[in-house]
This record gives sequence, structure tokens and C-alpha cells, in this order.
Amino acid sequence: QTVSRVRDDLEANALLLRGDEEAEQKQLGIIKRDLERMEKGAFVAGFALWCFNDYATLRKKRYKRYSGLVDARRMPKASAYWLAERFGGELGRKAEREKR
Repeated sequence: QTVSRVRDDLEANALLLRGDEEAEQKQLGIIKRDLERMEKGAFVAGFALWCFNDYATLRKKRYKRYSGLVDARRMPKASAYWLAERFGGELGRKAEREKR
């Protein structure tokens, strides 16, 4: 369901260039795993994610980094949709359009 929501947003913007789908799925797995671990710890009061958006950097010649919850054009990725569903929020440009 999460991946289909990402594809719906992509189809709505045919010019959108996406990152690496394999990296996106790996990121989603890591976030799910880490949240599950944190939920088991009575000492955890909250969490923060490292990066909001994908970006490019010259450091170590990493011209494309896929570490964000949204891509470089700020379109939500699978992890962003999953987190919104997990914590009961709405997300993305599609949700913004529907509110208008």
C-alpha cells in the first residue's frame, strides 16, 4: 500500500526523477526495524530522523544521496508515507491538494 501511494504521486508528476528504488526500500526496512527496537526500550522518549530530503554532496564523490524522507523535489518516499500512516498523519502534495 505504501509503495502504491508513492507510485500514484509519481504518476501525477511525469517529469519527476526518482532516486534508487532499492535504496528506498532498504531505508524503509531500517526505519521500521529501528522504531521496533526503540519501542521496546522503556528509556526511549522519542526519536529524530537524520535527513528530511535527498541531496547531493561532493564529499567522497557522493553525487546522489537517497537518505531523505522526501526526494530532491520534495516528493514523499515510501518511508515518509509509512511514518505518516504509523503515526496517524497525512502527507504529501496529494494530501495538500485534497484539503483545498
